[in-house]
Amino acid sequence: MPSQTFYKLKEEKRQRIALVLKNEFENHPFYEANVKRIVEGAEIPRGSFYQYFEDLYDAYFLVLKEYTVDMHLLFVELMKKNHGDLQTTLFEYGDAIADEIFDKGSYSLYKNYTLYLTYDLEQREGTYRKGPSDSGALKTLAENDQMAFLRAVVHDLMQRMFTNNWSKNIFVEKYKMYVEWIIGGIKI
Repeated sequence: MPSQTFYKLKEEKRQRIALVLKNEFENHPFYEANVKRIVEGAEIPRGSFYQYFEDLYDAYFLVLKEYTVDMHLLFVELMKKNHGDLQTTLFEYGDAIADEIFDKGSYSLYKNYTLYLTYDLEQREGTYRKGPSDSGALKTLAENDQMAFLRAVVHDLMQRMFTNNWSKNIFVEKYKMYVEWIIGGIKI
């Protein structure tokens, strides 16, 4: 997580740096992100970057935490809201994903995250995004084979959405078709 030095900055400067970081990660996947562009855009010395952030990962996860929603937690929250009704949750989840990705101004962040997620990034993210209050639900979710299957299906669908530049409506339509197949089976 960013250092206390970052959080002690004046609000205006902190917001400026956060927006420059967001812009960097919207326009470049993590592996192409560049501290030089960030410090130039934020108009801060390179040394200040390292006073605020341990490394580029630290800055990246700040952006994800500030500008995106953890999609796994979103699923868990919907399951709680629907009192464990998986079918209802699955249908609502597609709309919730679509609303989040297409309507909240972070489409490019989600795109770069989804298309360029590596094992290393995924492992490091676990220490940044998830707090103690949600780790139990997520651990249970991650260890469940049925949930792992659903997660793989949704991740693949999201990758196809970004690769093929689907609209929100196309994504929701395809998502609902996939859920129907999950519930009723694929009929050939």
